[in-house]
Amino acid sequence: MDSKKIYLTKEGLEQLRAEFNELTKVKRPIILERVSQARSMGDLSENAEYVAARDELSFIDGRIDELEELISQAVLIQEDHNKANHTVKLGSVVLVNVKGKKEEFTVVG
Repeated sequence: MDSKKIYLTKEGLEQLRAEFNELTKVKRPIILERVSQARSMGDLSENAEYVAARDELSFIDGRIDELEELISQAVLIQEDHNKANHTVKLGSVVLVNVKGKKEEFTVVG
């Protein structure tokens, strides 16, 4: 396994964990049931439902693996809300003003 660091905000890490939980606790069990039901329909070589369910399960399993790796390599960055600081770094909140339109961005990895 690669020991690369993935820099994330607290909110970004929470989103990854929520997606991981949704896939492992809700979606994967549903797809496993679809695979099981489709398998019971007979000839697997001509069973489109079985192939579709198996492909979806493969996709979900790949995403679960990807999320596990991202979460294990995550390093939280501290957000810097100090508007007087003129140094931009990971976690800095930058206010951009273009033609009167203001947008705020958080610098992330």
